[in-house]
Amino acid sequence: MHAIEKNGVRYVSGIKGSKLIEKEQDINLVMEAAYEKDADRAMLYKENLPAEFTKLGSGQAGMVLHKFMTYRMKLAVVVDKEDTEKGRFAEMVTEVNMHNNLFHVFTDAQSAEEWLVKEN
Repeated sequence: MHAIEKNGVRYVSGIKGSKLIEKEQDINLVMEAAYEKDADRAMLYKENLPAEFTKLGSGQAGMVLHKFMTYRMKLAVVVDKEDTEKGRFAEMVTEVNMHNNLFHVFTDAQSAEEWLVKEN
């Protein structure tokens, strides 16, 4: 993970293509990395997350989101466009992007970063 600062706001970003979170304890490592870099936000790519993240029945998305929301850490997740077009994950994306100021899902990193550094 690396720290990025934009418009005076610092966040940590996963590295596209690398796995960061496979089990619940890994989430703590991501959060620790953020706090060590004086950041209270994170941007993660689909590849950084558990393989079953976009399959809601697996519980993986809930596990990740619960931890980030509990500690009030703002999280932007970048997934493939197909993930947001159909199924239960797509329904969840629509709902959280309308009603949640701590977690949003995007299909491109630029939009994710713009939302992440915006003050709420």
